Amino acid sequence: MRTVRLAILWHMHQPHYEDALTGEFALPWVRLHTAKDYVDMVERAAEHPGLRLTFNLVPSFLEQVDAYLGGATDTFERLARLPAESWTPSQRRFALRHFFSLNPRLGTQRWSRLASLEETRGQGWEGWSDAEMDGRLDAQDFRDLATLFHLGWLDERHWDACGVRPLAERGMGFSEADKSQVLDAHRAVLARAEPAYRAALAGGQIELTCSPHYHPILPLLLDPRSAREAVPDLTLPKTPWHFPGDARRQVRSALEDMERRFGEKPRGMWPSEGSVSHATAQLMSEEGINWAASDEGVLGRSLGLRPGDRGAVRRHLYQPYRIPCGERSLGIFFRDQELSDRIGFAYQGMDAADATRDFLDRLRHIAENWDGPEDPVVTVALDG
Repeated sequence: MRTVRLAILWHMHQPHYEDALTGEFALPWVRLHTAKDYVDMVERAAEHPGLRLTFNLVPSFLEQVDAYLGGATDTFERLARLPAESWTPSQRRFALRHFFSLNPRLGTQRWSRLASLEETRGQGWEGWSDAEMDGRLDAQDFRDLATLFHLGWLDERHWDACGVRPLAERGMGFSEADKSQVLDAHRAVLARAEPAYRAALAGGQIELTCSPHYHPILPLLLDPRSAREAVPDLTLPKTPWHFPGDARRQVRSALEDMERRFGEKPRGMWPSEGSVSHATAQLMSEEGINWAASDEGVLGRSLGLRPGDRGAVRRHLYQPYRIPCGERSLGIFFRDQELSDRIGFAYQGMDAADATRDFLDRLRHIAENWDGPEDPVVTVALDG
């Protein structure tokens, strides 16, 4: 049986969320995902010295971490920082809409108080009058809701270091000081993000790659007509536009930012959304990128295979390719979409041992059935 060479790429996908009019981040995903996932993942990798991983960082994500550490905030945090007694009806409605946005396993299944609040909210809360809302939920309810929402978005791995485990174990009856402690814990984890990646890179355990600076779709910046390489009859805007200079600046500034932060330029790139074209490959190669990754669907289209015929694609999938780019060339790997999606979606609802067993069984199946000239290279790439 062949030996599988497994390549795992975690893409920390965060575009820029700043509202240019207010200077505040309209959405909290940089803060929440860093507190729950991004630091935890790289620190856990350090516990398995034989493991080698690739982490893809978007410079716009790192810039926003810097901004938080410099005092910036987001709409969610700004509300949560206010005393619950002072919330206006519109702020309470905001909380009812957004502060249940948490995986049930990390929220309502963990804390009965949160489940009770969700039950009280029910399905018809949007039709409540202000008086009806005040009659059903008081300031303590909203304080507990905001605290549990942010506790759920803080990985349990950080609870002890941030001193919030007693709050999580209590699960209700929080004070304003308790709520502030949880919010401060988020910022404490944000402060560990870049140092954690720098340490793992210095130790040789991870490779750092990047995406274009603000996560644009490079093929569309270069030439929107490239979309017709995949969909020949696609309707395009009537007004032609091309911004090749912008595309190059997005790639170049990303590489320079990564070099400034981590001491070296990345050799690889995850082009935003895995979108590639011949011109995109040429640009990345000219800017010093040695390899990139994309999706198996792109490989299928490139080989002229029938869309959706995974069997045909996988007869060609598990090997690296090289795209000629003038005097240079660009290596490219195409991810196994099913394996990647199983990690991203299916496995979160499974027991860890069962999920691991299923993943390994699928790798063994690939090894047994691959008839390429070399051992199969299985690329798994997904948002971290």
